[in-house]
Amino acid sequence: MLIRPNHFRSAFTLLELVLVMGIVVLIAGLVAPSLGGFATGRRTIDAGTRMVALANYARTQSISEACAYRLNFDVSAGKYWLTKDDGTGKFASLSGDFSQQYTVPDGVRITIDIAPQADGLYLGFQPDGTVDPSHITLTDSSGGNTKIACESATESYRVETGGGT
Repeated sequence: MLIRPNHFRSAFTLLELVLVMGIVVLIAGLVAPSLGGFATGRRTIDAGTRMVALANYARTQSISEACAYRLNFDVSAGKYWLTKDDGTGKFASLSGDFSQQYTVPDGVRITIDIAPQADGLYLGFQPDGTVDPSHITLTDSSGGNTKIACESATESYRVETGGGT
């Protein structure tokens, strides 16, 4: 009786591997364009969330330090930043973690429904906890909107909607 060793090994052939890789590349090519739109929308929502965080920080600090704060906007440059009353009625930049100017992502436009004042476009936060109510819309290049709102002087700012048109 002849005994033959079992030389069969379970493995993929080169042709099978190339075929699977081709399918993966095809699927990735179909999905990649839609992921670009997702990333753009996500950056807009993140900018809105950062703006709300700054507004809430300004409100909290205004109450705890008993001085007015402002969230300033330069809509043409897509920038926003915090300032606080230096005790003389003039507003100065903050020091520390919140001292920088923030910029919305490229292709995002800020619209805000408040009238510019003589010293700029800003939302005010008072030591008694009141705020300037407003609606802010961040619109990305694909037409998606992130809306930020505060309906009354005693509410906090919040992101109302994100993405979509």
